[in-house]
Order: sequence, then structure tokens, then C-alpha cells
Amino acid sequence: AQQVETKARGMIQTLLANAAQHVADAKAQWAMDKASHLARLSNEHVAELAAQRHTLESEFRKQLDAHQETTAQTHAELTTLISERDTKLEAITGVVHRHIITIQSLEQRLEFQQDGGAKEIEQVRRQLLETTHDVAAKQARVATLETDLSRAHSELARAKQVATGLCDAMARISQAVAKPGQTKPFPDWDSDMASGECWPRGWKKAVHSWIDDTLAAIATSQDNAIASAVQPFKDELQRAPQVLGRKDSGDVSKSVLAMAAPVAEELGVAKHTIARLTDECSRLQTELSAAKQQRDDLHRRCSQLADDKVELETFLDLAGQDRKAAQAQFSTQLQEAYVQSEEALHQAKTAAAHEMERIQRECRQAVHDLQDEVDYQTRQHAKLRASAAEQVGALFSSCGYARRVDDSYHGGYHWLGKQVER
Repeated sequence: AQQVETKARGMIQTLLANAAQHVADAKAQWAMDKASHLARLSNEHVAELAAQRHTLESEFRKQLDAHQETTAQTHAELTTLISERDTKLEAITGVVHRHIITIQSLEQRLEFQQDGGAKEIEQVRRQLLETTHDVAAKQARVATLETDLSRAHSELARAKQVATGLCDAMARISQAVAKPGQTKPFPDWDSDMASGECWPRGWKKAVHSWIDDTLAAIATSQDNAIASAVQPFKDELQRAPQVLGRKDSGDVSKSVLAMAAPVAEELGVAKHTIARLTDECSRLQTELSAAKQQRDDLHRRCSQLADDKVELETFLDLAGQDRKAAQAQFSTQLQEAYVQSEEALHQAKTAAAHEMERIQRECRQAVHDLQDEVDYQTRQHAKLRASAAEQVGALFSSCGYARRVDDSYHGGYHWLGKQVER
């Protein structure tokens, strides 16, 4: 048993020595294999890393160059766009400035028109005042002429009274010197004046006809008076043979003397009456001529005053019409000027408002377009940065994969050593 145990121990020691030798050989072989494999993997990994680095660097350079070119192009485009926008903004600013100048000029024109309208209003007011003064002077002249006309009417009324008195006197004379029915009545002054004429054309002819008729009636009355005075002598002559046949001369003388006295008295009275009537007719004729002359003067004055009155009334009517026309024209011109100024101001304000709205829209659109362009370029830059980041991450991932392969190799080697030890 001891021999078996000794032999078994010897065998076990031999086996253990062989196993230890075998393990040592395996370890040495494993170390050699591991070193060669690691060297080969390291060389391959270095080559792959160099190739990947070269590829990634070349691609990154290409992308970087493309990105730089794109950035330069984008920067140039943005610079051009900004310069164009600045040019447009300067042009828009110039247009706005011109519109502001136009609005200021329109406001100055409106103010000038308002000042000119005020001056025109003042001038028209002065003209109206002058016209009013002229009309007042004409009205004063018309009042003076009306006073003169009333005075002339008063004188005409007095002349009418005088003429009426003369007409009454002549009518009484005609009635006194002639028997009723022998002469025509004196022409009616009142009825002729009531006809509306200042000097009736037929009245003078009627007066002359009445004078001729009155003179004829007076002559007839004289002839009748003479005939009446001579008729007793004719009767006596007819009775003369009888008287002469008388023998008593005393009776004849008494008869003749008795007839001669009344006849002589009647002849004297008739002669005195004829002389008185002749003087009265001459005086009346003179007064009638003076009255006619006065009436002619009054008629001329009345005609002249009537013409002056008509002329002044016409002038007043024309002045009133001119004043109304001037007022209407001035009101129309003032209203038209006000409406035109309001329309011009409204049009200017509307045009300026529309232009400002258009400029604001263009500015907003330009800013919006510029913002869109900036956003687009920003997105492009973000995409380029993301692509570059992805490429760098891929490069780093490749490096991490190699590191993980190395780590896994070392982990497998340690596991295999543990397994061999176990």
C-alpha cells in the first residue's frame, strides 16, 4: 500500500510536472501566439486607422473646402443681398424724403393759397366797401335828386294852381264878355294833367282854339252891341219920315236927344268894356306865355330829373347786380379754392399714406426676405456642422471600435488563461 501510494504519488507528481511543463509550454506558446497576433492586429489596426484617418481627413478636407466655398459664396451672396437691400433702403429713404418734401411743399402751397385767399377776401371786402360807399353816394345823390324833384313838383303844383287860377279867371272873363252858349268852355287842366303827361300836346292847341273862339265871341258881342246901339237909330230912321212929317220941331229934338243919350252911354260903356277886355286879354296872354315858359322849364327839369332818376335807378340796379355777382363769384371762388385746397391736401395725404404703406410693405418684405435668407443660410450651416460632426463622430467611432476590439482581445486572453488555470 505504501508502495502503491508512493508510486501513485510519483505518478501524480510526474503528471503534475508534465502538466506544469505542458502548461508552461502552452503559456509560452500562448504568449508567442498572443504577441504575434497582437502585433499583427496592431499593425492591421494601425494600417486601418491610418487609412480611415486619411480617408476621413480627405473627406473632411473636401467637405471643409466645400463648406468654406459655400460659406464664402453665401457670405458673398449675403453681402450682395445686404448691399442691394441697403441700396433699396437708400432709394426708399430718398423716395420718402422726396415725398416728405412734396408734402411740405403742398402744405406750403396750401398755406400760401390760404394766405392768398385771405388777401383776395380782404381785397374783395375792400372792393365791396368801396362799392357800398359808391352806392351810398349814389343813394345820397338820388335822395338829393328826389328832394329837387319834390321841390320841382311843389313848384309845378304852385304853377298848376296859378295856371288853374288863370284858367278860372279866363273862364270867368269868357263868361262875362260873352253870353252863355256863345263860347266853348275853357280846357280842363285837371283832366289833361290826369292823363299822365307832363305837358299835354293837345292842351296848347285847345287853349289857342279857345282864345280864338273867345275873341270871335267878343267881336260878335261887340258887333251885337254896336248893332243893338245902332238899331234904335235905324228904327228912328225908319220912323224918320213920320218924325220929319211932324211940324213940332221941339218934339223932334226931344225925341232925338232922348235916344242919343242912352246910345252914347252904351257906346262908352261898350268901348270901355272892350278896352278893358283887350287889356285883360293882353295881360292874360302875357301871364299865359310866362306860365307856358315856366311850365316848359318845369317840364324840362322834370324830364331831366326823370332821366337822372332812371339813370340812377339803372346804375343802382347794375351796381346791386354787380355786387351780388361779385359776392356770388367771390363765394364761388372761395368755395372752389377751399375745395381744391382740401382735395389737393387730401390727395397729397392719401398719396403720401399710400406711398408710406407701400414703402413699409417693401421694407417689411425686404426684411422678411432677408430673414428667410439668413434662416436658410443658418440651416445650411447647421446641416454642414451636423454633417461634419457626424463624420468626426464616425471617425471617433472607428477609433473606439478598434479600441473595443483590442479590449475584447485582451479580455479573451485573460479568460483563456483563467480557463487554463482552472
